Amino acid sequence: MTKLDKYSLTHNRIKREQSGKSAIFGVILILAALLFALFIFVEPRPDKPGDNSSAQTSGQGADFGGSFLEGSIGDAKSLNPLIANDNASSEIISMLFNGLVKYNREQNIAADLCDPETPWEISEDGKTITFHLRKGVTWHDGTPFTSSDVVFTYEICSNPEFKAAYGSEYKDIASVTALNDHSVRVVYRETYARELLMETWMLPILPKHALQGSDPRQSSFSRRPIGTGPFKFKEWIPDEKITLVANESYFEGRPYIDRYIFRVIPQKSNMFLMLKSGSIDMMRLTPDQFTKQASGEEFDLRFNKFKFPGYSYTYMGFNLQDPLFSDIRVRKAISMAIDRNALIKGVLTGLGSISRGPFLPGSWAENPDVKAPDFNTGEASRLLLEAGWKDSDGNGFLDRVDSSGKIQEFSFAVYVNNGNEERRLSGEMICSELRGIGLDVRLERLGWTAFLDKINTKTYQSIIVGWDLPIDPDQFNIWHSSCIEHGNNILGYSNPEVDKLLVAGRKAATREERKKIYNSVHSLITADSPCAFLYVPDMLFAVSRRFKGVEPSRMGIKHNITKWFVPREEQR
Repeated sequence: MTKLDKYSLTHNRIKREQSGKSAIFGVILILAALLFALFIFVEPRPDKPGDNSSAQTSGQGADFGGSFLEGSIGDAKSLNPLIANDNASSEIISMLFNGLVKYNREQNIAADLCDPETPWEISEDGKTITFHLRKGVTWHDGTPFTSSDVVFTYEICSNPEFKAAYGSEYKDIASVTALNDHSVRVVYRETYARELLMETWMLPILPKHALQGSDPRQSSFSRRPIGTGPFKFKEWIPDEKITLVANESYFEGRPYIDRYIFRVIPQKSNMFLMLKSGSIDMMRLTPDQFTKQASGEEFDLRFNKFKFPGYSYTYMGFNLQDPLFSDIRVRKAISMAIDRNALIKGVLTGLGSISRGPFLPGSWAENPDVKAPDFNTGEASRLLLEAGWKDSDGNGFLDRVDSSGKIQEFSFAVYVNNGNEERRLSGEMICSELRGIGLDVRLERLGWTAFLDKINTKTYQSIIVGWDLPIDPDQFNIWHSSCIEHGNNILGYSNPEVDKLLVAGRKAATREERKKIYNSVHSLITADSPCAFLYVPDMLFAVSRRFKGVEPSRMGIKHNITKWFVPREEQR
């Protein structure tokens, strides 16, 4: 699903963390083939060659106890999966809730709340799935988990009155029926790609007893959630921290770590100081921190650094409801005036690659014939002039006569979220380049909550954000026009041909068919230029060496956090 991420929005149905379970939400910023990687990964390893002291097996000799503190530049928006579509919320939700299925380390679909012995059956026509549920699973308050919770989740998420963040994921389901307490039958209206059928059921299952009879969007559940996951909610101090505790009754075995604390630290520079002081145990590093600050003998003795290919792309998005960006020539001109190689070299210190469109480099859905726009300020200026923009008063900025006969200057704001230095630096470079072709552009920084509000109310002009992408290349929730009002189509993009292809991509039976479809989607979206695709940053992390069992994989750095532990003598 798509999630808005303080680092990148998240179109991640399944967050690539916590055994692939997760929050599938995002903005999302806030979802979503499922059996295969979007791109070619190199197995992540500690940055220092031959150093794997934190990756020791967490089975024999593992100690229970201790706290794990992770730094985040933004607070969660809501811990209700119905509402949340941002990455900060999804980080927490992924530890509190389970779906019926998940991705395992090898990125194969595996049982989560389903019975691992006989998890599901799919009919010959591919329209019906019968899920068999685990027995003995309880919600965090001790109430048994049953098939009625699955039916309730479907009913509430598919109800248009509730406007669930990922309601569109359920719209093609004809019925969900409880056969008994531990079996559920799901019937689809049409045949869909198997991966997509299963992917919907990676979304969190909700507790009927806690939400029935109330407005889920107004319920206190958003601040005090009850799930089935490996950690239980304990405390939320807004803009400070969220504390979770180990679920002693977790069906896959309780986590070794007693407490998971999500610390909100708005500035990355302050976060890094807290990391070095031992106040937090893990953070996502900026490229500058990774290459220059997180080094030296003392740092290497205390921390492991990890670098692996990113699963998100950063882009400059245009509000397509704003008349300023209604002309495709204007959007193409802006995109051509951005030097992407300079961004990667100057902002990412070389730790990333150019984004050529909505699919990641190496994805089987990517169209190899689509190239990133050439950096060409001359052609950009020509397109703007062709669109009617020229400097008629000699003040250095382009203008035009609007429909009412008034002079309109090409003036707009680019919004980024506070604390994200990568986006701030990118914004500064881009604004400087755009001023060079006569655009009166300014960079505006907002706190994470205010930034999300700008996006959700569509009161921005331009934004620099990113999408954290799912394993399957389906991006219906990001680009289909039906998702403009109640979905993650935050730019307001609409192309009837793309709409048809996105639907077809969900129904195609084979990867070969889907590849042809998504190649066309790639070509059409980039031709429309609803945004300027910028770059794919590498994922950069530092983790305290106190924590053992850290084994980053294609699923992310925390995919196996339930197996992380700290030797008793190092616990605190």
